[in-house]
Amino acid sequence: MKAELRDERKQRAITATTRSELRGGLQGLEQRVEMANKVKEDAVKRYKKLAAQMEDCQREVKKARIALEEMAAALKDDDKRVKNLQTERSMSLKLQNQRLVIERQDKETRDKPWELEGYNRAPTKADIATLESKIVKLEEQLDQEAKERSSQVHTNRKVEETQQN
Repeated sequence: MKAELRDERKQRAITATTRSELRGGLQGLEQRVEMANKVKEDAVKRYKKLAAQMEDCQREVKKARIALEEMAAALKDDDKRVKNLQTERSMSLKLQNQRLVIERQDKETRDKPWELEGYNRAPTKADIATLESKIVKLEEQLDQEAKERSSQVHTNRKVEETQQN
């Protein structure tokens, strides 16, 4: 019986030691689970924070894209205006050159009767009438070109106003 008692005590001691080891292991596992839960919660918080930052970045990218599209449209409008202004300038220069030519022709035409008078003291009425007719035609042409220029400027302004609206 003593041997059985001794064996039983040894068994109880082994069981108590094993139980103590198992409790320590269980506590260690519980701490690990608790730590894993904290890590998980921290990871979820970080994920949510990163997701919010990602959404903010996407909104900023969308705003930047819209701003870029608006700038491209404005640039396109500016290019159209520049082309219209270049066209208007070109036409203005062309009309100015034509006006100078007409003025020179007009001056030459006006000076001709005096030149003819120097060569021929008695210019004929037909020559004077022809020269006066040329002067009238040149003045009419000059007036017509001025009207066309004014009309073109007015048309260009309307086009610009339409584009701006």
